[in-house]
Amino acid sequence: FINELDEPHNLGQIPFLARIFILSIYGICIIILGGSTVTQKQLATQIWPFREDFGKDMPGTLAKLAELGFVGVELCRWFTWTDMFDKWSPTELVAASEQAGINLLSTHMPSYMLEADRLNELTEFCDAVGMKYAMVASLPPEQMASKEILQGMAATFNAAAASLKSTGIRVGFHAHG
Repeated sequence: FINELDEPHNLGQIPFLARIFILSIYGICIIILGGSTVTQKQLATQIWPFREDFGKDMPGTLAKLAELGFVGVELCRWFTWTDMFDKWSPTELVAASEQAGINLLSTHMPSYMLEADRLNELTEFCDAVGMKYAMVASLPPEQMASKEILQGMAATFNAAAASLKSTGIRVGFHAHG
């Protein structure tokens, strides 16, 4: 189990274009495995490999990604943010993405955003930026400590998915290992 918040990958030391190249190779492999050609697919990326650039210059990073041909991006929570996306308002994110010509497709978020008392906040955020996918990036060790705790987390995911179904927002988990 890799907890992204405890042991961040050191991709920030790789130059921006090198990270694009690495992701592009990965994207091309998926396209080839899918039996399609590159010209038939539109590529999107996660912000995670570009999180340091994004944290310093959100509009500029979105513009760079769009310039390189990405049509969409999945946002992620930054280490120093105290809550989901408190660094920028939904209005700022939408304005920057529209200016860059890139779509905000989904988000990686902490698991507490699926708690019943946070679902309205999650729905408002997703609606404001036009996202239909809310993905939990990882679970902290205490939420994986026993079978019973994991069953409780599964119940939380299922309850959130049921509550959000009418909004069109889909819930998922980005499994690591």
